[in-house]
Amino acid sequence: TLVTSPSHKGTTMCHPDFTRPLSLEEYRRIQGFPEKWKLVGSLRHKYEQLGNAVPLPLAKAVGDAVVRMLQ
Repeated sequence: TLVTSPSHKGTTMCHPDFTRPLSLEEYRRIQGFPEKWKLVGSLRHKYEQLGNAVPLPLAKAVGDAVVRMLQ
């Protein structure tokens, strides 16, 4: 689970090799969003958008399962 802020006190989500929080690009990759997708708003809003998103691979898997159940 990604939090909605890279400096959220309740997270230990940080880069494994460097002392820094994960970047927006790293959040985007973890959630499965294509690099070409644009986020809008302030830096805080961008972290919120990615932190609140359902990962795309998970959404696809759920959608595919629903389609199979309905067929």
